[in-house]
Amino acid sequence: MNAVPQHLSGIQLSIGAVHSGWYSIDNRGGNDADCVWDLEQTPWPLPDACAIRAYAGHVVNRINPARWGLILFFNEVWRILKTGGELMIVSYYGTNSRYAADPAACNAISEQTLFYFDPAHKSGLWQVYQPQPWQILSLSWAADGNLEAVLGKR
Repeated sequence: MNAVPQHLSGIQLSIGAVHSGWYSIDNRGGNDADCVWDLEQTPWPLPDACAIRAYAGHVVNRINPARWGLILFFNEVWRILKTGGELMIVSYYGTNSRYAADPAACNAISEQTLFYFDPAHKSGLWQVYQPQPWQILSLSWAADGNLEAVLGKR
């Protein structure tokens, strides 16, 4: 793991990929990530409220759902974001053939998955697990393609 500067503040955080100008954390070495870390191991070595924005591209499908894995992942991103910060997600829709074909995918995500993270959603699903509170700011999906969402930290 690379040393993490404790003065990080106001960063844009790329989770699972390297993007120019963004601080990146990834569990795979060799891709020039700023921090190599197992994304299923919490807490991540990042200070509280250090990021204004986070991007997780094709990562949530690869978080093991056993032992509350996805809830712990979302709670960790929530910890790292400043209040009002945003998490952008791009993921395979859980029933499409690309999800089924990806040998690392283990977590089928649908629009309803995100309802569990928003306490104000009319479904009431947040009450089931009561994770850290998010607000669904935008959500779109295609059953034969991707799910894309922006969540705001409440």
